[in-house]
Amino acid sequence: MDRREADRARHHRLVVLVLAAIAVLVSVSVAAAGPQPAPQPASQTYRSQQYGWSITVPGDWTIDDSNPADVRFMTGNPTQVLIGVHVATAWSQDLEHLVDQVVAYRAKMFLAAGQPYTILSRTSGRLGDGTSYVEIEERIGAGVVGHARLRFFLLDHTAEAVNAESFETVWAVISDTVNDIMGSFRPGAPDGGS
Repeated sequence: MDRREADRARHHRLVVLVLAAIAVLVSVSVAAAGPQPAPQPASQTYRSQQYGWSITVPGDWTIDDSNPADVRFMTGNPTQVLIGVHVATAWSQDLEHLVDQVVAYRAKMFLAAGQPYTILSRTSGRLGDGTSYVEIEERIGAGVVGHARLRFFLLDHTAEAVNAESFETVWAVISDTVNDIMGSFRPGAPDGGS
């Protein structure tokens, strides 16, 4: 190869390297200038002073704790999610029986109102500390259909339930958030203390 061809080959390699470097800079600039995800609001952990349970929800959600036995956490459009934590004296000392009774009551209540009611799933599990729970997922209504997930705990003579409710049409969009929130719930101590 003569000197002219060698110079031409070197020049060609240099042009390719410069073009590659420009392409990287342009793609980095476009990525930096492109739409950035909105910062996620910090989460907030709520602890019931009366019952000792705790739950973590997104920081921009509102809390209605005017009734300590029925605390509600809400967000607005577009997801329209309601999380509730309910505490009551248990009428059964068997968690499965308690859930059977609640499901029967809910089915009767919704059907009496003319709203179809379907249990989608029922599972049992344990928290990391060994506390047992039963979880049901349900679909309610016709036309505008609701979707709910409820997790029940039985602690001595106290029943605690955390539930998530929304519209079926947005459930897939909010399911990861619901999973995180329900997974963060820690029931209170049986004596109501911490």
